[in-house]
Amino acid sequence: MELVSLSNIHISEGDYADYYAGYVAKIKPSNFETVLKADVAEMGILFSKLNDSNSTKGYAPGKWTVKEVIQHCMDVERIFTSRALMIARGEKQSIQGFDHDAYVVASRANERKLEELEAEWKYLRNSTRALFRSFTESDFAKAGITNGNHITIGAILYVIPGHNLHHLGIIQERYDLS
Repeated sequence: MELVSLSNIHISEGDYADYYAGYVAKIKPSNFETVLKADVAEMGILFSKLNDSNSTKGYAPGKWTVKEVIQHCMDVERIFTSRALMIARGEKQSIQGFDHDAYVVASRANERKLEELEAEWKYLRNSTRALFRSFTESDFAKAGITNGNHITIGAILYVIPGHNLHHLGIIQERYDLS
């Protein structure tokens, strides 16, 4: 078997629900290692700008704080890697969705230290890379049903950093991190 890290992972619009198109579009087609690094520099820049004051405020009343956005991105990455694993292992049942707003409230992200969030994000991404590295090239074409929608493992690979870049864009546009 050819190592996945040497291969380009190609996906098409039929590999994911329309809902994910914006996330996928943020990622340049490449090998999986490059795809999973697409958001790393931006996350590093974000963490360098954060402090206790600016990380616990939303950009408007009722909006998530920066810490909550970061925790949300980590929760989504975990959920999507779980979905990829389930599909790779041949899960035939539909994989249920989740209520991201409820998850944010339950996360208590604002009680956490920034250093902990940053370290966890780095550990999580290394774990994500290890999981995707364990897949064969043919695994990336495997598909399942998640939250009522068809998705391939290859598409999940693109959705994870694309989702993060989506939220990083919102942070840059709407949050005052001075």
